[in-house]
Amino acid sequence: MGEIVAGGRPLKLDAVVKTWHETGLGFSALGLRTETRAVGLHWTGGVGGAAPVYRTLGTRKLSVQFCIDVDGVVYQFADASARASHIGTANGWCVGIEICNPANGLAPGRETYQEHVQGHSFACSYFYPAQVASTRALVTALCGFYGLPYAAPASTVALSAADLKTVRGVIGHFHVTARKVDPGTRLLRELGLCA
Repeated sequence: MGEIVAGGRPLKLDAVVKTWHETGLGFSALGLRTETRAVGLHWTGGVGGAAPVYRTLGTRKLSVQFCIDVDGVVYQFADASARASHIGTANGWCVGIEICNPANGLAPGRETYQEHVQGHSFACSYFYPAQVASTRALVTALCGFYGLPYAAPASTVALSAADLKTVRGVIGHFHVTARKVDPGTRLLRELGLCA
């Protein structure tokens, strides 16, 4: 259906894709990672689409390789192998995916559920089915390309420094730092990444 760019090569993806070549939304001055051990998932925390996410990241001196909009369209802002700045200490070994979701339950038209991460319970907005499907397709393709297991740690809290040194597969932002709760654990379960 679409193609992303990974290591300078096209990679087929079972989702609609818009790359930085088409949209002009791209982080072009990024170097390449020397290793890839994980795919990191985020929620945007806002109600805007891919273009506002791109602008917000740029303003904050952050970057990410992918953003999945509310309609499931995958926007690629940089080569999947670029070293983006999105997940703190894991930037050197992690591909990043932002998923458009306000997360706080305040978006019109989105139902909420109770999440439990970092020892706290809070209301979250569900991800749209199209986002879940595109996230699954993208994560599956990236795990295949980089030879990573399609699995996430079962932990609902940040991993220890020792565990972060050896983790392989898919992680949430909350696995890297106790200050974050995104993308919650429900999405990881919906994607079949953990029980």
